[in-house]
Amino acid sequence: MEFKGTKDKWNVCSANKTEVNSFNGIAIAECGMSQMSSLQEREANAKLIAAAPELLEALQDILLVFEERETAIPVRTQIKIETAINKALK
Repeated sequence: MEFKGTKDKWNVCSANKTEVNSFNGIAIAECGMSQMSSLQEREANAKLIAAAPELLEALQDILLVFEERETAIPVRTQIKIETAINKALK
């Protein structure tokens, strides 16, 4: 499965640290909508969203390495990785 979202690198906006944009300025997410969470929490959410494409790629690479080496990965860990990948791609 392939990620169908914005392929560009994602970054937290330097002017508004609750906003995530692509390197080319495409708006990805705005974490400042909720007044129920603190600014610190909204900024942390934006950082996690900005890292999402790289985290997805890293998880896919981990599974691939284990498959290529025919090395066992703990079942619980494999399920967590596959669940996260499926959450992002399905």
